[in-house]
Amino acid sequence: MNATRTFAVLTLTAALAACAAPKPRTLVDLPPFPTAEYTSLQQSGSASVTGQVFMKTAGGTVQLGAGNAVILEPATSYSSAYYAAYGNRDPEPPRDFYGQVEPLQPSFDPRRDQYVRQTTADAQGNFQFSGLPAGRYFVSSKVVWLAPVGGGAWQQGGTVTQEVSVADGQAVRVMLTR
Repeated sequence: MNATRTFAVLTLTAALAACAAPKPRTLVDLPPFPTAEYTSLQQSGSASVTGQVFMKTAGGTVQLGAGNAVILEPATSYSSAYYAAYGNRDPEPPRDFYGQVEPLQPSFDPRRDQYVRQTTADAQGNFQFSGLPAGRYFVSSKVVWLAPVGGGAWQQGGTVTQEVSVADGQAVRVMLTR
């Protein structure tokens, strides 16, 4: 009976330990930078993308992305791989069992930088990109706020990303939210 009881305690302990340890997120590798795909992109045009960055809290309050960076980049095989893996991740990095921060995203190839546009959302979360060539783009920003929890505060919100297409001369408005 002692052996059975010891076995049961060890089995239960192992099962609980397996439940307690969070499953680590793995870093997704981006494909090699597609130089030919990027060099074939036009740099300017007559299209525009405008919009507003916001999220709703669980209580229904609207939180604006005021003052936050808004990124616009061409939808390529490289950026598509990134946004498929990381497009709407939460802003607080996950921590492993020992409290160490786990990486959220890979490093970008520096050649990407010249194709990425950035602006800052105004006080109402509005943004604008103009002079764009026709094509598909990813628009991304963050909306974060602190919500009271117990005796402290917990960061809420996260990254919001949307894919948008524009034709030459077209003006598209985006509600960047989730």
